[in-house]
Amino acid sequence: MAQKDMMYLLFTFALAHAHGPPLAPTGIAVSNTPEDAPLALLTEGIAQRTDDPSEWRFLCPALWSGLPDAPLVSKTQSGVLVHGLTDAFLMRNDGTSSPMSQPEIGALRVIDTAGQGSAAVGLVREETQDALWRIDPPTRIQPLPGRTTSLIVHRDTLLVTSLDGEGNVLLLTLNPKDGAEIARNVWPIASSEIPEGRSDGQHAWLVRKTEDAERIERWGDAPKRSMAKSEGVISGPITTNEQVYVGLGQTLHRLVDGTWTAIDEAVAVDCLASADEQLLVCSGDRLLNVDALGQEVDVFFDAQTLLPPALERMPADLASDCEVEWYRALSDLGRSPDDSPLADTGREPSSEGCDGCSNADGASLTPALLLLFVGRARRRKR
Repeated sequence: MAQKDMMYLLFTFALAHAHGPPLAPTGIAVSNTPEDAPLALLTEGIAQRTDDPSEWRFLCPALWSGLPDAPLVSKTQSGVLVHGLTDAFLMRNDGTSSPMSQPEIGALRVIDTAGQGSAAVGLVREETQDALWRIDPPTRIQPLPGRTTSLIVHRDTLLVTSLDGEGNVLLLTLNPKDGAEIARNVWPIASSEIPEGRSDGQHAWLVRKTEDAERIERWGDAPKRSMAKSEGVISGPITTNEQVYVGLGQTLHRLVDGTWTAIDEAVAVDCLASADEQLLVCSGDRLLNVDALGQEVDVFFDAQTLLPPALERMPADLASDCEVEWYRALSDLGRSPDDSPLADTGREPSSEGCDGCSNADGASLTPALLLLFVGRARRRKR
């Protein structure tokens, strides 16, 4: 590597240091399918499994021209799409992407996605209302009442949470083929927060946020069965092997006779996911496969073993942007660009806080601008 290139690299890495929260898994976007590699969502970016089942590579946000956090992923008939700021991008198994040219939807306004294949649909925020769209090919199905928040597939239906403009929460059950309304529940609620719908495959749930807690309860207007409160984030619910699990705060619970029962000595829960009937728990910077008692069976994904993005397969401008994002991810992992990925040695999950996170007063603005400058300088040099 030329001395000037090395200076760019070290300068970029130094500016990226401690810019935000630690890089960690937040869930599963795509599980094992015959045609698509598994994807794990990260606090920034996505991890994609390579042809070697033990290896994962970093997919940088530049691949979908989007914000780094919480990308929306759709499994459509064309493949895996990630919705960016200007378009939807097809993710290839070799670590590259291509735009899908979906100006009809306007990816900037995609709120949520659900379903797979030809049945993949999205909530789209239009100028005057929200609407239900088919993602691939992009087709507007029908408008929806009020301001919407979440869209989930539950058995053979779609569930939408919405505000009706009069202070009521609408719980809509829709036909996934044409968006026709099957049922409507109206919940008066004092807060302007819209509950988020979730499904474990067997039951439908609502998660409601209040000022000091989150609550989970059964969908609909039935008595508040299986209700629970958590002072932390509620993860799940997830059904695996006919058991329903939820994370209340960082504690794993199982649904037993309609009651959430804590599982003693289970691993700490940052998020819940499932893949091939495995119960997966985000714990620090690892995604663990756990048994019915919440004990670690093996490591599904470890952010410390993350491999670099496939820069050599990308156009020069895209590779330059992606390289900067990779250095930033390495900084969050406490690794330097010259470090090799750490092999899994059965270490304890990291519980360190974000010692160097950017604060709310704008102190990280200058490093961010300098990162942008370095990326542009590298592109000009190329």
